[in-house]
Amino acid sequence: MKKSLLILLVILNITSCKLFTQTDEDILTDEEFKSVLLDIHLTNAIMEIEESTVLRDSLKMKMYYESILTKHNTSISKLNKTIKFYSTHPTEYNKIYEQVLEELSEKERNLRERAKDDEQRQTLKELKEN
Repeated sequence: MKKSLLILLVILNITSCKLFTQTDEDILTDEEFKSVLLDIHLTNAIMEIEESTVLRDSLKMKMYYESILTKHNTSISKLNKTIKFYSTHPTEYNKIYEQVLEELSEKERNLRERAKDDEQRQTLKELKEN
């Protein structure tokens, strides 16, 4: 009896793992999830910049997040299932999140370089005018 129970538990464990793999259609792929997380962070940054108006306007916030889902052709249900999946797979989540942070850092570096270039162009323009 104990042996049968042990075999049953092993089989259930194996099948339950197969039911919730990343190939499951109900969750986003790693790349899709990374893209959604990246857009969520960028949207949050925009909302912080527009803090005074957006935080008071929940409809606007909802529109921002709905536009992310639309852009990525996904649903809140699929995103929630993906988050639930990764909550039980923290190592995989950390790998994806590290990639998100790297991309955000790269975007920030590019923006800073563009701002610096714009500032230098403006200074040159002012010097030429004088």
